[in-house]
Amino acid sequence: MYLIILNSVILAYIMNKKQRIKLFWWITTFALGSLCIVSTFSRAGIVCFVLSCMVIMMLSFTNSVNPRKVGITILIMFIGLLGAIRSMDSIIARFETASEASANVRKMLAISAINMANDKTFGVGLNNFGLKVNPPYNYSNHIEGLTEESRGGLVETIYLNYAAETGWHNMVVYFVLLFYFYYRNLSNYVKYRHSDYTWLPIGLAGGLMGIYMESALEWVLKQSNNFYQLMLCFALIGSMDRLYKDRQKLKWLNWKKKLRKIREEEREKGKITIPHY
Repeated sequence: MYLIILNSVILAYIMNKKQRIKLFWWITTFALGSLCIVSTFSRAGIVCFVLSCMVIMMLSFTNSVNPRKVGITILIMFIGLLGAIRSMDSIIARFETASEASANVRKMLAISAINMANDKTFGVGLNNFGLKVNPPYNYSNHIEGLTEESRGGLVETIYLNYAAETGWHNMVVYFVLLFYFYYRNLSNYVKYRHSDYTWLPIGLAGGLMGIYMESALEWVLKQSNNFYQLMLCFALIGSMDRLYKDRQKLKWLNWKKKLRKIREEEREKGKITIPHY
């Protein structure tokens, strides 16, 4: 997840930075980050990273189209194709040899989470899923072979985990939090669209979309370091919004000051008479 966010911002920077940059070094950094993501052989991570890149390219070309963006896109696709060909056998093997039992366990644990959320209005309590998924609690009666000594795992999707531990209503609150900041980031994209900083909202739009989707498949946001990174992204979004508002307020004050100065000059010349405020 860390690299999905960082690589998304780097890709947006490469494609949208108006000033001249050291293109070779940035593309090399992006290529190495992409290699790290692919090397994890995480099916969810790879798919979500590709979707993040697609969102970034779509927003980048929506913002403006120029030969540089087209060339960078072709270059990145070419490098990605070479990397995919090089590791294609391993990637295909990872998808084809994925354990069917693992997928079934994920489904069973998701059903257990739903049972907990339906049973308790406020959930079973924070960090209690790993305890109450096991006997003597009845939330996992649909799983065959469970005994008193069994130790079930954690539900993979962070969203159902929140529902199970804190209730359906809190899962909705969590969705509101996530998509509120995503909306504010898209708002920043519109505000900074013609500035030299448009790359940051574009990169965050792609990166956040990727980790939101990955969190539905894996519990990455349950890990503290990933959650800290998410909060940093939210802080960047809020800071950009605040800076834009302060800049607009300053423009208004300067315009008002200039208008008052013009009126005072005209009044001194005897052209108009205005009251003092």
